[in-house]
Amino acid sequence: DAQQRAVDLAKIETGQPFLSERRLLRGDGSSFVAEVSTTRLDDGRYLAFVRDVTERRAAEEVVQRAEASFRALLDVLPALVVVHRQGIIVYANATAAKTCAYGSPAEMVGSRVTDLVYPDDRAGVAARIRRMVETGAAEGLERERFMRRDASARCSCSTQS
Repeated sequence: DAQQRAVDLAKIETGQPFLSERRLLRGDGSSFVAEVSTTRLDDGRYLAFVRDVTERRAAEEVVQRAEASFRALLDVLPALVVVHRQGIIVYANATAAKTCAYGSPAEMVGSRVTDLVYPDDRAGVAARIRRMVETGAAEGLERERFMRRDASARCSCSTQS
C-alpha cells in the first residue's frame, strides 16, 4: 500500500533504524517472508538488512494454532481452570468464572489468584506460589477452599500450582 510505504519512509528519514516485515520475491520467482531493517546513513544513503523469517513465521503459526486448540478445549471443560503467572491470573475458563460468580473469564484476568482463595488458606497458597516461582518446580494437588466473587459461598477444589 502506497500510503503505508510513505509512513514507513518518513520513519526511516528520522535516522532511527526501522524494522518491517514484508513478503519478497527471490530471483527464482518464489516468495518468502522477510524481516527488513533499514537505516538512513549520515551521508543520505540507506542501509538495509534482509533476513528470511519464513520458517520462524511458520513455526509461530503452528504454535498459535496449537494454543488456540488448547484454549478451545479448556473453555469447554466442566472443570474449573485458572492459570496464573507468579500469582496473577492470565487465563480462566468459563467454568471458573461461573463457579466463582464472575460475569466472564475476562473479568478474572489480571487479578491475584490468592483473591479467589478462602482467607484462612491464602498464606499457604501464597507460600506454594513463592516456592514454585523460586524453584520452577510444580507442586502436587491440594484441597483448597475458594471464594466466590460475591463471597456468598465457597467451594472446595483440588488444585495444582
